Formats: sequence, C-alpha cells, structure tokens
Amino acid sequence: MLISFATFAFNNQDLVYPKISTNEFHIKAEGIGHPLINPIVRVKNDFVISGLPSAMIITGANMAGKVLFYEQ
Repeated sequence: MLISFATFAFNNQDLVYPKISTNEFHIKAEGIGHPLINPIVRVKNDFVISGLPSAMIITGANMAGKVLFYEQ
C-alpha cells in the first residue's frame, strides 16, 4: 500500500497535500477533483468549513462530479 501511495505521489507531483494547524477549526480546499480523471475533463470544486467542528455529507454516483452548495 505504501509503495502504491509513493508511486502515485511521484507520478503526480502537482498534487497538494493538507497542512495541519493548531489555529481555529477551518477546512478549505480549492479546485479539488478526482485525481485519476484526466485534468481536461475533471470536475473541480471548492469546499470550506469554518467555525465549530461540523460535518458535511456529499453523495452521488461514483465519479459523477458532485457539486456542493453551502450557505451560512
């Protein structure tokens, strides 16, 4: 498993990995999409959760390009 992850990371060096912080609870992702889909046709979305810890469930068919609408 670790060799597979290492090979994937080596072959996709443009990917960004999470940064861990001790500041206020905040999750922010910009332009996220399925890493195995060709970038030309990949559906990418932004995602943000701030404030109190919470969870969001995103559902849909596999690889259908889920779109998230979130209003505070």
